[in-house]
Amino acid sequence: MINISSMFAKSPFKPLRDHMDKVIESIAPLNEFFEALHEQNYAKVEEIQQQITVAEEAADNIKNEVRNHLPRNIFMPINRRDLLEMLDMQDTIADVAQDIANLLNLEKNVPAGRTLSGCNSVCRKSTKCLLYGSGSFTRIWRCS
Repeated sequence: MINISSMFAKSPFKPLRDHMDKVIESIAPLNEFFEALHEQNYAKVEEIQQQITVAEEAADNIKNEVRNHLPRNIFMPINRRDLLEMLDMQDTIADVAQDIANLLNLEKNVPAGRTLSGCNSVCRKSTKCLLYGSGSFTRIWRCS
């Protein structure tokens, strides 16, 4: 006999929050990355690139874990397709951070002063948005 509680899945917000934390870890060092690149401190650039890569790979592992274990025929507090779409959007942010670090490290191309300032501004605003979104996930997760 089927237990009624088995028809409802666990809240998906904790893994989504864990993924968001790794995405934040992957973009947080970008300001420092651009500064090191501007100072032509390529050892530091390499170190930060590795840090971003590790965080992005951890985010990918969480993403795959969520995709592989997300129930298909059980009631969840959020539509499965919406959850996967949100997960993909978050993952794209981490992927882009890794691409930026990899390409700029490969090229050893130093952004001009004005470009560097713009890059730092975008990084700060992006991090702020992700931290705000992360806080929203925490509030939702606690309520579910």
